[in-house]
Amino acid sequence: MGLLTLLVTPAAGCADAPGSGGAGGSEATTSAPPARVEISVTDGATDVAADSVITVRVAGGRLDTVSIASADGKRTVAGAVGPDQVWSSTGRLVPTTTYRVTATTRSDGGAQTTNTATFTTRAPGKTVGYTVTPDGWTVGAGMPIQVNFDAPIPKDARAGIEKQLTVASAPAQPGGWGWTSDVTLMYRPQNYWAAGTTIDVSAPLAGTKVGPNAYLMEDNGAKLTIGVQRILRVDLAKHTMTDTENGKLVRSFLISGGRPGERFETRGGTKVVTDKFDKIVMDSSTFGINKGDPDYYKTPVNYAMRLTDSGEFLHSAPWSVGQQGYANVSHGCINMAPGDALWLFNRIQSGDVVETTGSNYPLPPGEAGIPVWLYTWPQWQAMSAVPPPATPTTSPPSAAATAKATSSVS
Repeated sequence: MGLLTLLVTPAAGCADAPGSGGAGGSEATTSAPPARVEISVTDGATDVAADSVITVRVAGGRLDTVSIASADGKRTVAGAVGPDQVWSSTGRLVPTTTYRVTATTRSDGGAQTTNTATFTTRAPGKTVGYTVTPDGWTVGAGMPIQVNFDAPIPKDARAGIEKQLTVASAPAQPGGWGWTSDVTLMYRPQNYWAAGTTIDVSAPLAGTKVGPNAYLMEDNGAKLTIGVQRILRVDLAKHTMTDTENGKLVRSFLISGGRPGERFETRGGTKVVTDKFDKIVMDSSTFGINKGDPDYYKTPVNYAMRLTDSGEFLHSAPWSVGQQGYANVSHGCINMAPGDALWLFNRIQSGDVVETTGSNYPLPPGEAGIPVWLYTWPQWQAMSAVPPPATPTTSPPSAAATAKATSSVS
């Protein structure tokens, strides 16, 4: 990267006419020397590294303003003057982008001059795409915000990504980010979202370096709304389920869960509805129980509401109505009477919460699809690459106070 040096010559000024009194002749005047401006990129450069810091310095004068903007005017690069009076860029440059540096200076003699340099950043060796979801949806109170990358993000790049993301909710609710895998970052509130919450997610990640010469190339974001705060509570021991909406119990159901035992017992924990289907064929071979196994099945079902990636659903099960409310006989799903399943199917939305108790087997996060509510709040905070603020601690009592307290015990 070259160095652009510009000599700034002050504009000509007006000189006083020689006075008529005193000694004859005019007094000699000395103009201030020209300002010397240095911009750390060569004007016209076409191979500037995107992680470069652009600097502007001036000798024989001072900087008034410095700006860096993309040629299309859509991006600006922040910067600041340091203690050494050198302006340095602090914002990111995006690969394969042309920028213009504009520096306005003032010489010691007071002349103001504008200097410019144009440069283009080099292309990345690798680009990594990403999405922010859900966007434009109305969802349930358990739905997290998800940032999904199309390549693994190195651990040393994760904190930098998180620090650039903002989540604005109305009403405001505390929440935090957590990495559920090396390609997935999720945001959940400390408690379930309040009904009617509006959420605006900003992800200005273009130019973020995520590996050797690998970059995110786009800014992104999402807007979503929380609908009814629906919480379904499944009690496998009592074979019942309740539907609470915005804090009010709306309906109770008799259900049948998975048969007792590790193979089919419905997993415990807080799950999130991710999808629903009017009709679907459930095939046990999709999770390893194949033809020839006495437990193999391939069954069409109606009103199926997905809870986990491992294959748990709420669904209509007319064949087990006699056991619903009395015994757990399914292959792991929550069986419901057809009328109950249809009623719930017509109301349920992606993001609704299903709290399942009474199981001997907790749901592994890797099978959940949306695992964010399987963690306590402190556990979730620990999954962020950015440590949470330290919690103030109470100072321990002084030795004298401890001795006094101890001596009073009989």
